[in-house]
Amino acid sequence: GTLNNFALSGTSSNWTTGPVLGTGLTNSTLVVNSCNNYTGPSGTVYTASGLYTETVTNSVGCDSIIQLDLTIAPLTSSINETVCNSYVSPSGTYTWTASGLYADTLVTAGGCDSVISINLTVDSYQTTVIASGCDSYTSFSGNNTWTTSGLYSETFSTVFGCDSVINYDVTIYGGSTGNVTETICAGETYTSPTGMTYTTSGTYFDTLTDMNGCDSVVTINLTVNNVINTVSTSGATLTADQTGAAYQWYRCTNGVFTSMVVGETSISYTPVASGNYGVELLYNGCLERSSCYLIDYSGIEDANAISATIFPNPTTGNFSITLGNNYSNVSIQVIDVQGKVVASKNVSHTTEVMVNEGLSSGVYFVQLKANQKTSTYKVVVL
Repeated sequence: GTLNNFALSGTSSNWTTGPVLGTGLTNSTLVVNSCNNYTGPSGTVYTASGLYTETVTNSVGCDSIIQLDLTIAPLTSSINETVCNSYVSPSGTYTWTASGLYADTLVTAGGCDSVISINLTVDSYQTTVIASGCDSYTSFSGNNTWTTSGLYSETFSTVFGCDSVINYDVTIYGGSTGNVTETICAGETYTSPTGMTYTTSGTYFDTLTDMNGCDSVVTINLTVNNVINTVSTSGATLTADQTGAAYQWYRCTNGVFTSMVVGETSISYTPVASGNYGVELLYNGCLERSSCYLIDYSGIEDANAISATIFPNPTTGNFSITLGNNYSNVSIQVIDVQGKVVASKNVSHTTEVMVNEGLSSGVYFVQLKANQKTSTYKVVVL
């Protein structure tokens, strides 16, 4: 028979003529690629890839066997793209602003779908960093150091030449500072917040760690109040060396303050009887005591004394006082060892005075005052 060539539909096809099996019989192979489905020469519609056999009748009425090798699949391809900000897909349908793996579909001239896989890298980015520091904060690049809280930004280029922005929300805590003014008395100790101890006046610095982990410096202004607790003596008068204080004089026994001398609150004190005395001082909130000082009137006269003679001494109770001069006015007080005035009198223009007080046994002190002069004499009553 006669060999006929068929014109078959499809995206692509290859026609191979086989040997003649008999009069008018042909055997051939058809390789077809289709994007959706395929209608074979016999009119059969195929929707899946595979190997099929088609039998058609040729022009001379003979069977013609066709071996069909069919592939049904869309066209696929892949591309890699790197952009700075955004990328428009090949079809124009999509715009992407983030890195990722995307797909886009085109239609070929033959009406088939062409699927493109796009591996996209968006090289520029913008991010915000919440940052903090004690005194300062340095950016990731190291090009900027900020010392105050605020909003900052930093722009740099990537290896592809794209701008990238880092926004910084910075909080600077700063090393907090404080001042403490403290006053202590001599002999006391001040302990700082960190446990340091100080005993002398001065300015000191203490460093703490605050809740943010930052150093907190405390300036300590320390004053140590020193009270001068010594006493000067002039004759029978005791005078505290510390001025501007509050004073209280005491009697002492064996070096210990034992009883307050009522009413004696001046800086100076002249005891009326022999004994040991000291002063308590309150100065700038600090209380301090002096040592005990001995005052002894037993026959001792100072350079400014009134010259007198007491007879008899010892006595059984009465005695006379002979003055060395005739004074216009003389004050006489007889004081017991407790400081109590047991007898007193004033005389004028006389050189001899009798004391008839019937004193009980004991030791007494006779204090004479005239013309701003003072003398004290001890009298023993048997």
